[in-house]
Amino acid sequence: MTVLEVDEDNIGGLDDLAVEADAEGHSFVRRTIREWTDGTGRFDDRGELLLACFENKHCIAVRGICLDPYTDDPGIGRLRHVYVATEARRRGVGRMLVSRLLEHAWEYFPKVRVYTDNPAAAALYEKSGFHPTDEPKCSHAIVFTPEYQGD
Repeated sequence: MTVLEVDEDNIGGLDDLAVEADAEGHSFVRRTIREWTDGTGRFDDRGELLLACFENKHCIAVRGICLDPYTDDPGIGRLRHVYVATEARRRGVGRMLVSRLLEHAWEYFPKVRVYTDNPAAAALYEKSGFHPTDEPKCSHAIVFTPEYQGD
């Protein structure tokens, strides 16, 4: 299993993942590819990062962190565009990507938020240190302490 930052050399590798996500009613993977390709969503602002996980040259997961578009506070990041292929679920891939992104994020964002209505995803976030919240457009948040070092 290899985790890579999404770039010109591997963005095309997300196409099969987008087909699967589309079939499950999740259009955001296709939108992520489109926005990355047209430059409107490159995950290239301060602290932003888009990661993809590949196994045998096949993309099995994508997840990113960006400035939270639902707040004007530049100190708040947001986990977004989270999708794990059916074949890779329950293997720790999602948790590994969350961990990698949080290790990256704590240097840039004192707080990271996410939204999910999926109980399995909520459990993953809570195991990763997030706490449920009733903030608008947010189900879970993590506030980093100065000594945070990840999982």
